[in-house]
Amino acid sequence: MNRERSQRFVMAVVQKLVTVSSRGLPEPGHNRFTPQAMGQGFSWRRGNVSFEVLEDAGDVPFEVALADTLQVSPRAFRALVVPFEVAAGGIELCDMSYGSVHPFDLPAGNYAMLFEMEFRERTSGLESSEDMPVCCRVTFVPSQDVAPAILKQDAGLRPSKRLILDGQLA
Repeated sequence: MNRERSQRFVMAVVQKLVTVSSRGLPEPGHNRFTPQAMGQGFSWRRGNVSFEVLEDAGDVPFEVALADTLQVSPRAFRALVVPFEVAAGGIELCDMSYGSVHPFDLPAGNYAMLFEMEFRERTSGLESSEDMPVCCRVTFVPSQDVAPAILKQDAGLRPSKRLILDGQLA
């Protein structure tokens, strides 16, 4: 049975940061980015993950999905998977200033959360792939045992041997 459903929106990314939070967290908010968290591209704490996006400012297309299987897009240049626990009420994605908040209904439970970035299609105003703005996808797959992993690594990531899951509220 394929449960896949998705939602698309545009988020104004500020300071290269977006956060996915389980709604109803006792301490909502963004996570602090230590040097180790910056190297791995995310800062994780239970029910909350802040991701680094390559674009510092501007409108970035996002897609959030619920799927049956974890599948990385062949176009993704960065793909990270982390464990994620969703409480009753689903999740929300937000920008640094909470000026752009996007809720997504998910059943409560444990998930593998896949975060992917890829370059948007080439347009006539862009000279090279380095000039191409990014788009992001966040996919939730029901799963009990998830180890954090970098499935596709770009030059912006410099992870240590072991990915850390010890984020603190910023």
